[in-house]
Amino acid sequence: MYSLSFTKLTEKTKRNKWFVWIIIPLIIAIILRLYKIGDFQNTYYTATAISMLENWSNFFFASFDPIGIVTVDKPPISFWIQSISIKIFGITPWSASVPHVIAGILSVLILYLAINQTFGNKIAGLAAIIAAIIPVNVLMDTRNEPDSILIFILTLCVYFLIIGIRTNKFRWIIGFALLMGIAFNTKMLVAFIPLPIFLIYYFIASPNPIKKILVRIVIIIILLVVSSASWSTIVALTPPEARPYIGSTKDNSIWTLIFEYNGLNR
Repeated sequence: MYSLSFTKLTEKTKRNKWFVWIIIPLIIAIILRLYKIGDFQNTYYTATAISMLENWSNFFFASFDPIGIVTVDKPPISFWIQSISIKIFGITPWSASVPHVIAGILSVLILYLAINQTFGNKIAGLAAIIAAIIPVNVLMDTRNEPDSILIFILTLCVYFLIIGIRTNKFRWIIGFALLMGIAFNTKMLVAFIPLPIFLIYYFIASPNPIKKILVRIVIIIILLVVSSASWSTIVALTPPEARPYIGSTKDNSIWTLIFEYNGLNR
């Protein structure tokens, strides 16, 4: 009887080991990020998030100033999130950074879930701990730069891609493509740096015939381009007098911002 109870307890402990391997990295991530929150803010981006609350035009176009004269030098996703946080918590030394802290913590969790699919609890847990303690991660997750939101979205892309390949369900791959578009609208072409690796991984790892894989890759690229260009196209089609000037450009062009300032120049 006691032997049977011990066996059941051992089996239950093994099943629950995943909890230990993820809870420790999350605790570390939370402590490190909450300890540093509010230490530094990019005042340029904080001013943008505040100005965007003035009206819907400022909010949509990510205007740097309350009057809506010029836009910030990045696309709007991370600033939309910052603005909502400031609206909820008010203007404080940490309110613009709260979403980035949350994004950093969630990135650790998503990384664990993605790696655990293939390599198990221990490897996933170690990877999560490394992500939680890397100084540059802690630094970026506690300030209001777009990078932490971008990293979270890209990590989520990896998770969607892995699940889509393992289950061979294309809806996960569609989700991956749409998330890549959101990542682009967080920091433009920087988001596409890992894209070739993502596509190569899908081509190699997908269980489908090559012809079907190629068709799906074409669909992925189409969805990705459409979702990426959605905000930029609206900005480009809006008459210049009806929107703020595109900041950090000499010709008031969103395409210059994408391909030059946030593209080739970087």
